[in-house]
Amino acid sequence: MKAGKDVNTLFINGSEHTNGNTARFVKENFTDFETINLATVKVPPFAGQKTPDEASKIFEKMRNYDRIIIGSPVYFSGISGLTKTMIEWGSTQPRDFLTGRRIVAFVREMSANPSVDQPAYAIIKNFADYAGATFTTI
Repeated sequence: MKAGKDVNTLFINGSEHTNGNTARFVKENFTDFETINLATVKVPPFAGQKTPDEASKIFEKMRNYDRIIIGSPVYFSGISGLTKTMIEWGSTQPRDFLTGRRIVAFVREMSANPSVDQPAYAIIKNFADYAGATFTTI
């Protein structure tokens, strides 16, 4: 059964494949959400200087949603580079900038071993903690 429009939802797809397994899972389990495909957003690797405009737009959009689903494939216990880059740029935002929001993490691992995805969830949880958001997984 799909989760309906109970809250204003943004899905951040951290996969290079905009219609791959990560996006498919969210589409099968949620309705009425907006998607940002990180593969189509030009954000440079994190270098600690001024936040690029494209990254700023992502964080501004996040502020407008109650629930933010961050989906990422997992490669050798790590989230995708696209997702990690977005999270790293998040450190340039004021602490607690997503207070009152809920970050829902969803990762797709290439291993049948569930321990492989735990480091990926930890990175997203650290971001949620920094941003002041509540963290959950699906």
